Amino acid sequence: MDKKLRNLLDVAGLDLEIIKVLILRTTYPWNGELKENAERQIEQCFKNSELTKNNEPFQEHILRLGWYLSVVDRVSGYTLGNFSKAMEMAKMNAHALAWRPSSIVRSSVAYFEELLNKETEMCKIILKSLPKHMRKNFFNTVLSFMKLRQQEITIQADFAYENLKLVPTIEQMQTRNNPEFIKTLYSIYEELPAPLQFAKENFKDSVKNPEVILNTLRLNDCKGEIVGFAKGGLLETYQLRPEVKDENYGYKNTVFLEPLALKMGYWGLQGGSEMRHMFIMQSHAKKYKFLTSFALRDVIRARIEKEKAEFVALFDPERWDYYRVPI
Repeated sequence: MDKKLRNLLDVAGLDLEIIKVLILRTTYPWNGELKENAERQIEQCFKNSELTKNNEPFQEHILRLGWYLSVVDRVSGYTLGNFSKAMEMAKMNAHALAWRPSSIVRSSVAYFEELLNKETEMCKIILKSLPKHMRKNFFNTVLSFMKLRQQEITIQADFAYENLKLVPTIEQMQTRNNPEFIKTLYSIYEELPAPLQFAKENFKDSVKNPEVILNTLRLNDCKGEIVGFAKGGLLETYQLRPEVKDENYGYKNTVFLEPLALKMGYWGLQGGSEMRHMFIMQSHAKKYKFLTSFALRDVIRARIEKEKAEFVALFDPERWDYYRVPI
């Protein structure tokens, strides 16, 4: 429908129907209803194009090129950097696709296994064409995710067999002023996807600020290793997305809970829920009337009956929305 773009395509001698086929063939995952819908549209595109409608070999060539582009798109990002870059990508993808944090590593392993097992032929062709250091980046990433998944399973097994306990702990100001304590929290904080890192430049000062509510999640007892934390404070001290219009802003009766931070491997064991409940208790003690935060849409929906949660602002396509609960 864009006349200027259409004119540019015509001037360049490009067939829009073939471009549409290439885009449709990059549909992922290429199975089930998604594949069937794409194939129906591809068939119509081939009929609409003078270049392909009576030329089956050329149709096969275009489909194979589309398959190549699909695999290149999914391999390339993981060949361009080390594992920390790959993990950052995985977290950003998870945030964009509204995955729960507990599924990031598991889904990433499944993603790579499908790529290597179901797209073997094209994957080999693409990886073979890359420089050695890029192939190494890719396989180091795959192996690192698999090792992380193994660690996750070990942690989950220890938790199931009651070999470890997750203990939410209210930290004293003496501890909060300790540089090593702040360093530990910051290393966990940095594991969050970038859009969930609120007030990064003031992190150290916020931990030391007695007006900021903070609790940690420790292993086995209140002196154990820190594996997560919950932090937040007066709503007016935060700069949120401009789309957020909170009717209580300015009344100083609302506490904002930053996204919960946990080490990889400890998501999905209820530790986050326990920290959140402790945070609400601390907020109640400080006489706040409301708590607001961001969470996945389905998580907020589950809290509507239990906690009288309400949506304040919805964000698409992330489905990571701003909500309020009374305290």
